[in-house]
Amino acid sequence: LIQYTPAYFANTQEARLAPRLAKLAPMSGPVEVSWGLSGSDANDAIIKYARTLVNGPEYTVGRIIARPYVGPDKDHFVRTANRHDFSLEPTGETDLDHLKAAGLDVIGIGK
Repeated sequence: LIQYTPAYFANTQEARLAPRLAKLAPMSGPVEVSWGLSGSDANDAIIKYARTLVNGPEYTVGRIIARPYVGPDKDHFVRTANRHDFSLEPTGETDLDHLKAAGLDVIGIGK
């Protein structure tokens, strides 16, 4: 068990709860229990963890998008404007590079 708790957020309840949560984790080896100050912290953490699962070699996903929300329960969630993309840079030449090398115009439109 590895427990990380920022000093400004530590208390004995979290210290007692961390080992119990770690036992529930479906993995072997060290388990890290982190505490955050908000649901956004939890959302960012799980998205960053998801990125580690799809960085290859079996699967590679180019972009994971976090779309945070606020609300008291699932029936009242509203998306916020704080969208964040966790994207990978291309690892080599892309199809657009090949089209450009073939003399075609390549124009990118996006955010």
